[in-house]
Amino acid sequence: MIYLHRQLINKEKNGQKKGGVGILKIKLEDIAGKIINEGENERTIKMLASLKSNIKREDFSVGVSIISPGKVHEEHFHSGSKEIIFVLAGEGIGKISGQELCLEVGDIIDIGDAEPHGFINTGDEDLKLLWIYSPPGPELRFC
Repeated sequence: MIYLHRQLINKEKNGQKKGGVGILKIKLEDIAGKIINEGENERTIKMLASLKSNIKREDFSVGVSIISPGKVHEEHFHSGSKEIIFVLAGEGIGKISGQELCLEVGDIIDIGDAEPHGFINTGDEDLKLLWIYSPPGPELRFC
């Protein structure tokens, strides 16, 4: 079992803590990553929310792919799921349905069902891509 550093923040009203549901806070650096592939296509996956992660979600999944400088996230597609990607750190090139896009922090990419896509880290630091699948499923191969 992977231990995650958690902090439960209770809601307060008039300076007093209330019982019930609070906010779960987890730091990305505290989540154990899983290294997948070898060589040029090696990368780290951190699962944030899915059917099989510590934060359970049934209608979508969220994770982060960390691609080291010079590494490639090979072209692939997700049949039956759409994906949104947010560039958290680094820079690179995204290839979406044959079209190349320069990626930088703050970019958002919308990827349709079964649309081929891949990424190359062209920078000097890790390229961190936050991804959301809807519906979930493609991430299960990393769990």
